[in-house]
Order: sequence, then structure tokens, then C-alpha cells
Amino acid sequence: MEKSDGAMVITEAMLRIYARFAGEADAFARLGTPAEHRVISDRDWYAVGELIQRIAIVKSGAASAEFIAETEREVGQCAASSEAAQELWGLA
Repeated sequence: MEKSDGAMVITEAMLRIYARFAGEADAFARLGTPAEHRVISDRDWYAVGELIQRIAIVKSGAASAEFIAETEREVGQCAASSEAAQELWGLA
């Protein structure tokens, strides 16, 4: 999903689907329902995965202050709500 300016928007619905398949793109591709595929595209799927990976690096303590700030900014810009942002951090 994208904002009118082309920026990505990550919703709670997208994250529920992502979590249901434990981030496994192949399982989602084969087993996801048509309705689920309308909610989260392949492009969205990989963007969510990359953001979760960044968050995991932050949570591990291995990130620089710049990387942490950049990740927090990206989550703030992409998450459709504070609940979606919290869910992203929880998935990492």
C-alpha cells in the first residue's frame, strides 16, 4: 500500500498476514488467499521483511546511533498507526 506521494504504508492488516505466515514469502505465495494477496503485495511483503530485519538489528544492540535513528524514522513514516509501529517492533 502506498500514500499519495508514493511512500509505503504498512497497516496492521498487512502485519497480521505477514505474521500468519511467519514471514515466509513462499508459503504466502502458495497458501495465501486472494483476499490476503489484495491486502499485501509481494513488494509490500519484502519491504516489511527488510524493516523487521532492521528492527532486529536495533534490538540486538549491534546498531549505530545513526542506524537506530534512521530505522525509527522509517518505522514512523511507514506505519499507518502507532499500533502498526508497535506490531512491527514486536515481530522483530
